[in-house]
Amino acid sequence: SKPAAPVITPQMKIVLDYLKEYGEMHDEDLQELLHIKKTRAYLLTRQMSEEGLIEVVGRGAEKKYRLK
Repeated sequence: SKPAAPVITPQMKIVLDYLKEYGEMHDEDLQELLHIKKTRAYLLTRQMSEEGLIEVVGRGAEKKYRLK
């Protein structure tokens, strides 16, 4: 059986729409966009990455997110 389609939450949708428009984003952009803290941003991006929605490029301060 094929894996279930990812559940896109409203927050994920905002991130995906942003990435469609701008191509990439950093943690600060994400936190500002969604009005969330670092921990929540980390969990959200990790989940989105595991679902194959986005890819994480780089590490630490250089880390950014792009559409998969």
